[in-house]
Amino acid sequence: MIKTKNLNVKYEKHEVIPDFSFEVVQGEILSILGPNGSGKSTILNAIAKFIAHQDGVIYLEGSDMAKMGVKAVAKRLSVLAQVNQSPEDFTVRDLIYYGRLPHKKWYEQKNEKDDCVIEWAIGQTNLSALADKRVVTLSGGERQRVWIALALAQEPKVLMLDEPTTYLDICHQIEVLELLKDLNKRLGLTIVMVLHDLAHAARYSDRVVVLQNGSMVADGRPEEVLTKELIREVYHVDAYIATDECLGGFCILPVKICKTQKEAAHA
Repeated sequence: MIKTKNLNVKYEKHEVIPDFSFEVVQGEILSILGPNGSGKSTILNAIAKFIAHQDGVIYLEGSDMAKMGVKAVAKRLSVLAQVNQSPEDFTVRDLIYYGRLPHKKWYEQKNEKDDCVIEWAIGQTNLSALADKRVVTLSGGERQRVWIALALAQEPKVLMLDEPTTYLDICHQIEVLELLKDLNKRLGLTIVMVLHDLAHAARYSDRVVVLQNGSMVADGRPEEVLTKELIREVYHVDAYIATDECLGGFCILPVKICKTQKEAAHA
């Protein structure tokens, strides 16, 4: 679905991503993890063509994205940024319409097909009761569902999200992640998201990729990758990990900050 080969990204002279290769499989939920500054959002932004990469190739459904126009990419891939704003007078339905723009020429007006897709996106995200309300009057969790609906209105095959639970309380974090899981199952939507919460990644991901200093240090199923040893090495935290039969998975509880090997040697 998505494949990067020897991806290299620099900000001015600073190399953020030295050499990154991975592949996203159709229909999976993949979470990109790592401490602050490890390059998670940079990789997402490079794939989305928000920032340029200096070397390497990014493929979308087998096509070199460097040779694809913005609209061609947007018809296949939707991106939800970490922070989003809408005009104060926009209703939910008004904002979701903007997801239709990749499918329209500059002179085309909204048509019946657009209306059908907008109503479909509203239904998929349980927003029917809020469709005519102004976006700025909604709660954080409701607004996040609106932005997801806008992304769905693009009719993409891949949905990429940069920390979709940021600024949300626990209830709305779970609501958003359950919605994404549901969309993945019902629509076959491929989902790639940057997450900080390891417990959420463990519960909602088919696969996780862990970054450290711009390089991949682990790739695989959450239960195989998110070990005590890896969490200590990458995050410098001791964690309690246990199988949770009720959830059908396992849970991760950070316990305490631990010393790195370098710090321990100088202690």
